[in-house]
Amino acid sequence: MKAKPGDPLRVIGSLSLVRSLLRLGLVDRLRIMVFPQILGETGEEPFLAGLPDINLRLGVTQVLDQRLGLLEYLPEAPG
Repeated sequence: MKAKPGDPLRVIGSLSLVRSLLRLGLVDRLRIMVFPQILGETGEEPFLAGLPDINLRLGVTQVLDQRLGLLEYLPEAPG
């Protein structure tokens, strides 16, 4: 699918799909939006639990609206 022309494929809001893609090594870029709020007592689950160890290299950072942080990471090849 990546070889075909068109917009990049994106996953928004599906943790189970992102986990599966990460496990299979099919992620080229991981963009994480950081919201300035801590959900200690009410947080549901660690969203990366159960994944293998994956080394990431920071690609781009951006601050949106003077409060939201956008971090873009590139997975490194294992080894």
